[in-house]
This record gives sequence, structure tokens and C-alpha cells, in this order.
Amino acid sequence: MALAYNLGNGQGYSVQQVIEAVQHVVAEDGRTLKVNESSRRPGDPPQLVADATLARRELGWQPQYADLEIIIRHAWAWEKKLAGNALTQQENT
Repeated sequence: MALAYNLGNGQGYSVQQVIEAVQHVVAEDGRTLKVNESSRRPGDPPQLVADATLARRELGWQPQYADLEIIIRHAWAWEKKLAGNALTQQENT
């Protein structure tokens, strides 16, 4: 039996908050984020919150960061590292 775990810090963020934080982080690298804004769709929640109770209980997992911008900065660094590794692998083939 496979289980799925929600991972989050228990804080909710709106889509707009996430977009603004991503825009700020990628701007530090001289990048921009293209956003197509529209009104909220029926049924869209105002915020999304991941309940990590199961991961905490069964895996002993704890979030390392509470600040959204820091979370995005770490994710962006990871994506850049993966992209760099992919480019290096392409150059070596």
C-alpha cells in the first residue's frame, strides 16, 4: 500500500502571494515570470494549506522553513542546479 504525504508548514498562502514571492526571487537572477492573471474560478480556495500531520507522525518530518520567500529561494536554487546538471550532461554527450 502506497501512502501520499502532504508537506507544508501549516501556513496558508494565496496564489497571488506565491506569484509575488516567485517574482521577487527570480528577479534576483535577472529573470521575469510571465503571469496570465484572471479572476478566481468557482471553487478555488482563497488559500492553500498543507496538513503535514501524517508526515510528522509517521516519518518524524518537520518543516525547515516558515517564510514563503525562503522556501521559494531554496526551490529555485534546486531547479537551477538541476538545469545546470542537465546542461552539463547534454554537453558531455
